[in-house]
Amino acid sequence: MHNPRIQILGHPRGRIYNYRLGLSADWSRTFAEAAELDKAVEIDCYPDRQDLNVRLLRLARAEGARVSLGTDAHHPWQLGFIDLGLAAALRTKISAERIVNFMSLQELKNWTASVKERSGKRWVS
Repeated sequence: MHNPRIQILGHPRGRIYNYRLGLSADWSRTFAEAAELDKAVEIDCYPDRQDLNVRLLRLARAEGARVSLGTDAHHPWQLGFIDLGLAAALRTKISAERIVNFMSLQELKNWTASVKERSGKRWVS
């Protein structure tokens, strides 16, 4: 989490529906650390993944973590999967201000620079 080159924790659980349950972790601690470093956790919108689930998204919101919506698309038509992640974010009342995808280009550049700076202070190579 402290690597300054990482701004978004993608595939947080590594879950694949009906194939792999996904990782178990101290999610409260993970999301709190993400919030402290102002990093985001990904909502993987692909139907077979839907990672993070609603329960974990509620916890991420409570801890103050940002989120990112990713489709995991391998074909252009799969970009529409974004609706699944957006629905999960809306269901858990995650505000647009906490969703990386809603940032302007300048806000995104400022955020990534800030994350690198925050993380770099605690990073040991």
